Amino acid sequence: FFPVLRVSFFPSFLPSFLPSFLPSFLPFFLPSFLPSFLPRH
Repeated sequence: FFPVLRVSFFPSFLPSFLPSFLPSFLPFFLPSFLPSFLPRH
């Protein structure tokens, strides 16, 4: 999931989307994402 997103999708997606998206997205995303991602990472 993530490796593919990061390589093909993120480079063109993040620069324009993150500045407006992350402030409202991260508070909901990180609490549920990190606990399942960090053990794998």
